[in-house]
Amino acid sequence: MTSQIRPALVLFGALTVICGVLYPLAVTGVGNVAFPAQAAGSLIEVNGKAIGSSLIGQSFSSPKYFWGRPSATGPMPNNAANSGGSNLGPLNPAQNDAVKGRIDALKAAEPEGRPNRLPIPVDLVTASASGVDPERLALVLEGFEIVECVMQPGDAVFFKGNGSGQISHVGLYVGKGKFIHSPSTGKRVRIDSLSSRYWKKHYTTAKRFHVAG
Repeated sequence: MTSQIRPALVLFGALTVICGVLYPLAVTGVGNVAFPAQAAGSLIEVNGKAIGSSLIGQSFSSPKYFWGRPSATGPMPNNAANSGGSNLGPLNPAQNDAVKGRIDALKAAEPEGRPNRLPIPVDLVTASASGVDPERLALVLEGFEIVECVMQPGDAVFFKGNGSGQISHVGLYVGKGKFIHSPSTGKRVRIDSLSSRYWKKHYTTAKRFHVAG
């Protein structure tokens, strides 16, 4: 019996040290050296202060901003430190009331005389299981497709550039032929011109997900 227990305990201890201590330390060390921004959470800083992550969306209530998916995290929306869903089922009265309230908020944000006549995407009035959603949620939502000459600040602009023919990048139009975006994960948010050679070549379409005020 002892001849069997001892090797088992030695193997258990060795694997615990290797898999539970050495391997995580090695991966963390390599990540911090090779990909410091990503390993730190792809944080966005303004004046040296972290204000969010380029991987997580933000919640807005003003019509001049793009509205992301609702979040059920607390004590504030899109709180990665308290990730989780509401756990409310589709027949729960509280869930139905929450969805109706979000629909009413969307309709209230529409300018008078210019109502949104398209169906509201379900993702825009229901929270996900994680409570935090990527900044490129626009890729899975449907909205008003608009031509470039009538774009307004807050409209989403889409680009194809990964060789697959599919949408690979999205930004927000800020007016005067320019848009704000993050060129890639971990990079600083910046403003570029739609008329520049690269972005003009890869520009695909623009969409309005709610009528801007």
